[in-house]
Order: sequence, then structure tokens, then C-alpha cells
Amino acid sequence: MRRSLSQSLSAGLVVAVVLCAPLRAAYAAPPVSIETTFDQDIAGLDQTLALTVTITVHGGQSIDQIELPHAAALQVVGTSKSEQSRFSMGPSGVDSSHTTLIRLSLRPLQAGNFTLSPAQVVTGGHIYRGNAVHVKIVAAGQGPAPQAPAPRQQQNPFGNFFGGGGFQAPPGFLGPQAPADPSDEEDPFAQLFSGGRAAGGEDVILGANVDKRQVTLGQQITYTIRLYTRADVSEFSDLKLPGFDGFWGEDLETPTRPTPHMQTLGGVPYEVYLIKKKALFADRAGVLTIEPAQIDVSVGLGFFRGHKVHRESTPLTITVQPLPQGAPAAFPATNVGQWRFTASLSPASVPVGEPATLSLVVEGQGNLHGLTLPSVPAIPGLRSYDPTSTDKPVVQGGSFAGRRQVDLIFIPQRTGDFELPPLTFQWFDPQQPGGAGYQSTTTPKIILHASAGIASAAAGTPGSGSGQNVLESAYRPLHERAALLDDCRRGARHLPDPLSAVPTAFGFGIPPALLGGVWLTAMLRARRQRGASAQRGRRAYRVARQKLRNDLASPADLAQALFGYLEDRLGEPMAGLTFPDLRARLISRGVEESTARSTLQAIELAESLRYQPMPSGPGAGSGRDLGKLKAMAEFALEALERTALSPGKPSGTGTGVAA
Repeated sequence: MRRSLSQSLSAGLVVAVVLCAPLRAAYAAPPVSIETTFDQDIAGLDQTLALTVTITVHGGQSIDQIELPHAAALQVVGTSKSEQSRFSMGPSGVDSSHTTLIRLSLRPLQAGNFTLSPAQVVTGGHIYRGNAVHVKIVAAGQGPAPQAPAPRQQQNPFGNFFGGGGFQAPPGFLGPQAPADPSDEEDPFAQLFSGGRAAGGEDVILGANVDKRQVTLGQQITYTIRLYTRADVSEFSDLKLPGFDGFWGEDLETPTRPTPHMQTLGGVPYEVYLIKKKALFADRAGVLTIEPAQIDVSVGLGFFRGHKVHRESTPLTITVQPLPQGAPAAFPATNVGQWRFTASLSPASVPVGEPATLSLVVEGQGNLHGLTLPSVPAIPGLRSYDPTSTDKPVVQGGSFAGRRQVDLIFIPQRTGDFELPPLTFQWFDPQQPGGAGYQSTTTPKIILHASAGIASAAAGTPGSGSGQNVLESAYRPLHERAALLDDCRRGARHLPDPLSAVPTAFGFGIPPALLGGVWLTAMLRARRQRGASAQRGRRAYRVARQKLRNDLASPADLAQALFGYLEDRLGEPMAGLTFPDLRARLISRGVEESTARSTLQAIELAESLRYQPMPSGPGAGSGRDLGKLKAMAEFALEALERTALSPGKPSGTGTGVAA
């Protein structure tokens, strides 16, 4: 009886589990959750917004791609990122989750109501979208006043020593933070405790400190996390950095295998591990708070290895002063540090239609990624493309430094000298007092010389209608006409015997025979060349179409396919012509205006893709633009083939080639 009752209960339990499985799956948390929030719904043009994106992935999946919210009216001036992994054991096994916290500092560019696109995450071949967020931007000075950070009760580092309540600090032991002092950088107790020394029973402390408590906007702050321990430490795990709201962060040092060194603090010896060091640059003025860092530490060796404790640092308050009075007009507030600025052009002389590169270089110390370089205005006669920027950050003596190079491509469309105007780079040096910190460097004017290309020079050779025949201008008779007739009369009175003149006549017949042979050879060679030219023209379409259909073709290859087709059909060079000259040459050969326009548009797009960087982000890239270029090139090729181009003189319908 008892056995049958047990079997009935077991069968009922199995049925209940089977019936509840779909219900549990229906209420299971989604594999990816995305939450986007603003720190305030209304802001002025003179304020900075903080946008927080929280991405949580369950089940151990990895994030393949993240697209952050964006709006054209909001400029990103700072970003920070922190990550945390969690594991929990439940009835269904181990549940793991990974949380990524991204904070963006946004600067409004114009007033109005704006909706940011939702954040998107790609993982496991699926796309997950977050919520859309809205913000209202008002005029400068009309935004809400920034709120001072709420007073935060300093945490007792002994509260989680054994995962429970731990030791209780004596009353008044956790007092206000000590004033900033250069010696505090190596002493966490001066920032953690008012007395300068920890409780006697504390063995593991996570200390976070900064080298400055009061800085100027954009000036570097060095943030350091260290672990102080008197216990045997086997490993660290789950380091969670604060979000650094209001700061742009750059890594300075992250040891892969931290090595301890001994240090005596408050009369107590500790092993000190450097966990992380970062350079922080404030992107807004005011009182900013750096939240606590967190870490899990496994202590104990041998049989006791694996005992884990959780530690948190104390929050840090930083006072950020705005830039002093006396800033130049349109001064970029992110250009703070010690910088050097140069500009160079290479090469300084190019043929028409060939590129020259203007390189702007900034080197020094400061927030390299936040620099704003001067822009070059449009110059008539020079075709320009979007600049490419390359940053090479380095760490110099604990300071974030590096080199930024911006390259601009210029292609002259006509011959002559082009003057690139002087460029002025401005920055603020916080090491200089007051308004004397505003610095600037102006480059001298740069001259780009454009010479005639090969095709352009060919238009001015003799026989093309320009210049004069050099042989005709240098020719003059060797004898006067009267003297020549007198010589002929004197020679007629002394003629030799006709039979004796046979060898002489034979000798005079050799040069005409040789000239005839040379003429016949030249005629045969010209005929053979015309046949080869006609043969190239007949297969030009097939060769060009094969190049356009090549999947590995680059923009330069596609442009060369069109140029090669035109040169084979017309029997003259085309690659060295400018766009106006090429258009005139095509029309002079009987090409319709619409066909010439489509051909030039395809070649112009090929040059654009060749010299300027490709767009980045989802839905954009070189593949889409290259496909568009192939379609335009094939359309232009078909239109040119219908025109039935052939070598010969211009038809007279065009405007001719510019000299």
C-alpha cells in the first residue's frame, strides 16, 4: 500500500513538472534586455546630458555588435563603459548573466524636441532593440539648474568581510574625507578614514583614489584602484568599475598578473596590488562624484583556498572648475592639455587629376580623442574628400598622450598654383595661470602647384592646331635662284658621253628605290596598326564588361575599366584629363550629353570611394557602395557602346578640349 502511494506521488510530480515546463518557459526572462535612460528630460544648450544604456545578456551568450542611440542634434563628447558577470545556482542549474553599462555624455547642438533611435544588440544571430528615449532641448540659460549630488553615507569596508554583517566600526570612526594631499595617492586610509588608519581586524581593503580633487575642465585626473591585504590572496574576480559619469576615461595601466609590494600604513604592514589605473577628463563643470568600485577576492591557500569576500571602495568627489575668462571666439572646450601642431603637403606639385595629401598633426598630452582640429575651407579648382583621422595614444609618465593625424585629399582640376590658407589650432594649457593658458599655433600658407598631365600636354603638340611648324620656320634655301640657273647652263656645255652616263643613271636610281621601299614598309606597318587598333576597339567592350563583373574589383579597377574602354575605342589617352576636359572630349566624339554625364558620375563615384573613408555602422559599408558603383559603370558602358565610338577626328559637335 505504501509502495503504491509512493509511486502515485512520483507519477503526479512528473506530470506536474511536464505541465509546468511550458509555463515556466513562457515567464522566463528574455535572453537580452536593454534599458536606456536620460539623467534629465529637459536640458539647455549650455548643459550636458548623460545617457545610460544597460544591456543584460543571459545564458552565457556573447554580444556580437552594439549600436548605441543617436540623434543628429546631440554630439557625443564623452563615453564610459563597465561590465559585470553574475552566476547563481538554482533548481534548474547554473544561471549566468553579463551586464554591460555604457554611459554617454551628450552636448546639445540645437533646441527642440528629439527622439533618439533605440539601442540595438546583435547576439546569436538575432537583433534585440531597446526602448526609445525623448529629450527636450531649450535655449541656453533656460535649462533646469544642475542638482548637487546627494550626500552618500560612506560604507563600512568591514561590512562584507565574511559575507554577512562583519565587524561594526566604532562610532565616529568613518568621518568626513580628508582634504586632498599629494601624499594621499599612496595612502587609501587618508581617503577612507578620518583617523588615517583602519580597524585592527580588517585584512582586505579595496582603495580607490585620485591624484587631484580640484581640476579645470578637461584636465587629466589619474584614478587608481589598489587592493590592500594582510591575508593570502589566491585570485580576484568580478571587478566592477564605476560608470565615471561626467568623465571621459582612458586606460593607463591594467596589470595582467598583479605583483604585490609591501607597504606599511598606520603602523600595519600590507601587501598592495595595483588593479587598475585610468586617466579621467571631466567634460562638464561642477561637483562630480565617482561611484565606488567593487571586487570579489578569494582568500586562503591550500585546504582553505576559495573563501570569497566582497569589497567596495568609497565614492570620490571631484570639483571641476570651468575654463577661465579670456577664451578666443569659438574656442573648443575639449582642447585642453599640452599640444604641438604642424601641417605639411605631400607632394607639393602634382599633375592635374592626381591627388595631393595635406596632413595635420597634433602631438602632446591630454584628451587625444576629444581634440577638435581646424577645418580647411573649400578652394575653387580643388576637389576635396572627407578627411581620414588616425590616433596613436601612448602613456608617458602616468599621463595620457599621443598623436593625431588628419589627412585631407586634394585633386586639382586645372593647372596653376593653389594657396591653402593658414590654419590655427587653439588649446588651453592648465599648467599656465588663468587666461595665460590659452595657446594657439598658426601654420604658414602652403602652395600646391598643379602642372599639365600627359593627356593635357598632348593637346598642345604640333599638328593639333596650336603652335607652329618648327621645320617650316627654320627652313631657308641653300642657293640663290639666279646662281642656280647659271650653274645649270655651264654644266650643259660639258655633257659627257651617253654610254658613260649609264652607271651614273643607275646610281641615281638607287635612292628613289630605297625611298619607295621605306614608303611601302610604312604603309604596311600603318595598315597593321590600324588593324590592331580596330581589333582592340572590337574587344574593348568585352574586356571592360569582364572587369566590371569581377567580384574582387576595387573602385580603382572599375574606373580603369571605363578609361580603358574609352582609350581603346577612341585611340587616345583619357586618364589624364580633368572632368571638364573629359566631358568635352566625349561630346566632340559624338557622345550624347546624358551618356557623358552618366560616365562622369560613375568615374567621380569611383574616385570618391578610392580617396575617402568608407562609412561604418550597421547597414553601411564598402559592399553597398561598390555595388552601386558597378551598376552605374555598367549603365554608362552600355550607353557608350550604343554610341558606336571609333578613332578619328572630333565631329565638331562638342566644345573641344581645353588647352
